[in-house]
Amino acid sequence: MRRLGYAVLAAALLTSMIAFLPAHASTDTTLTARLEYLKRQQPRGFGGYFELHVTTDGPVADGTVRFETPRGVKVDFYDWEQGWDFEGGGGQTWYLTLTNNRAGWSRVTLVVDAANAEPVRVPFQIYAPGGPTPPATGNLAGRRYAASGSDYFPPSGYSYSIREAVWFLDRRFAYVGVPRHGKPTCTAAKVNPNSFTGCQRYWWDKAANRLQVGKWAGRVHARSLDYFNYRYTHRVGMPAAGKRFGGAWTDWLHYYGSNVTFRLRLNADGSFRWVKDGKVSRGRYAVGANGRLTLRFRNGHTEVRTLLVGLNRHGKQDPRATGLLLSLPDKDLRAVWLTPVR
Repeated sequence: MRRLGYAVLAAALLTSMIAFLPAHASTDTTLTARLEYLKRQQPRGFGGYFELHVTTDGPVADGTVRFETPRGVKVDFYDWEQGWDFEGGGGQTWYLTLTNNRAGWSRVTLVVDAANAEPVRVPFQIYAPGGPTPPATGNLAGRRYAASGSDYFPPSGYSYSIREAVWFLDRRFAYVGVPRHGKPTCTAAKVNPNSFTGCQRYWWDKAANRLQVGKWAGRVHARSLDYFNYRYTHRVGMPAAGKRFGGAWTDWLHYYGSNVTFRLRLNADGSFRWVKDGKVSRGRYAVGANGRLTLRFRNGHTEVRTLLVGLNRHGKQDPRATGLLLSLPDKDLRAVWLTPVR
């Protein structure tokens, strides 16, 4: 990202402005500003929703908000005519969209100012697909990362739990998502550059720590991965074939207004107990090669799923301290991140 910005500095700045209601304050005031729900990476031309929250510790005189943007980037305010009475201090929220038609990284700066306050400048980077890929100087082969966060869409009020993974298979290919039946294989013929998930080509500039997987950008950290708009906070590994576990793990998913709970017990004698929303299933399990878990249910049904084990800070598989990533056969709910039951 340090190489970015040359084109940004050369671009003409476009300014989107909104005025506060003037208040005739006689004392100095401190302004604070924060952005929420901003998707820093989004497709070119897509108007991404976000919110701006400004608070003060006193009255404000002749306040302004503006965004300094390079050409091709636009910030629009919803209901901008709605003013704010600053005479008593307090706070205000604005609802905005950011449309980015520039390929690659661009710098945007939020500026909040007032006649009786020091200006607040909040710079941030945004990204849209396109432009040259980073030089492929680094090799991430064998690394796997899992995400277990959540996402929220304020305009619709919907939220859902994120259970995803990124597998770096070799020096060229990565797999985004949680495959159903163990370690995936990727070739150039399997890559769909227009898809977010599945097999993707990747490039990692190790010196600058610039990563691109498919169309989207990221950064690599010692124990986590920033990719697209998510942070993959778990390093994970494939358990050895024949591995037996002893413990219980649980997860719950929030998916567009519904909560779904899961609980898995794996015993050292090879038996398991699986609970989904109160429905209990039992049977025998076997861990195979390449992250394959076979579940043989008592009713005769058999499923093969993907199982990955969380790594501890020493890089060792430690499911009792970290957790398990397990694929699901469901069409919409693809995986769970199961945390240890204490």
